[in-house]
Amino acid sequence: MSKFTLEKPALTFGGVFYPRDWVVLMFGTATDAAQVAADLKSGGYADEDLLVVDPATILANISATVGSAESGMPSVGAEKSMVRRHEALARQGHAAVMAYAPSETETERVMTVARRSSFSFAQKYHRFAIEDLS
Repeated sequence: MSKFTLEKPALTFGGVFYPRDWVVLMFGTATDAAQVAADLKSGGYADEDLLVVDPATILANISATVGSAESGMPSVGAEKSMVRRHEALARQGHAAVMAYAPSETETERVMTVARRSSFSFAQKYHRFAIEDLS
């Protein structure tokens, strides 16, 4: 699996975490997240299209993007509130799985695997919208 960086997936123009074309799933335990990632990988997902992000990394990197984006620039989306949700769950010990899923077929493929486990958060980041997949 790829190592998480803020360059991959990407940030918005204003510097807020917004992984366009990625599904972001969060699980109550790192074990559940690792199992879903392993299942996706065994189902054919490529290493570069799959990330597991531990709570500490979420708090140190993803959460910090909201603070850096408080520049007074207008925001047309809900990306800041989504980052705050990621942060709140990470503070409770939740880990994330991120899967690149640019098509509806790939999104459903990810969700078919995710639904076998109990996830606390499931969203797809489209070009101009964030879709709730729960």
